[in-house]
Amino acid sequence: LPDGAGANGQDSCPSGQECCGGVCKDTKTDETACGGCEAANRCGTDDTCCNGMCKNTKTDPDFCGGCEASNKCATGNTCCDGQCADLMTDEMHCGMCPTACAGSDQCCGGKCVGMADPMNCGSCNKACSGSVMVDGGMENCLCMLSGTTATCSTMSNTMCPP
Repeated sequence: LPDGAGANGQDSCPSGQECCGGVCKDTKTDETACGGCEAANRCGTDDTCCNGMCKNTKTDPDFCGGCEASNKCATGNTCCDGQCADLMTDEMHCGMCPTACAGSDQCCGGKCVGMADPMNCGSCNKACSGSVMVDGGMENCLCMLSGTTATCSTMSNTMCPP
């Protein structure tokens, strides 16, 4: 049957579908006829047909993880394997989608840093520097790691000002 003439022994296709090569297809969701019956409207292997447009729901920030409007990533976020991620702060996608921070490292400004980093002591942008008076002498402030907790203190465990 020619396109538009009917399909599946029917006089016409149900509402919302088109006859493509003798088969009724929903051109808003069918990857083989996305947006129309022409061969150029076939979606690629990684694409999904979203409202008649071929979209990669693993990488497209406007269709991240699916075709619904709720799947749009927030401004500044990136779509990484179907999940929205802030590459500046996301430990699973730090700086770029496939980069995960190791262990207790945190993602600060798109770079994985250890919790005892002097410029990111326990949290991003919490610098630990300077010195404090301890028992009549000056001791340098260091980012000290105890288990998974980092504090800005001296070697003699005197807390430094934030």
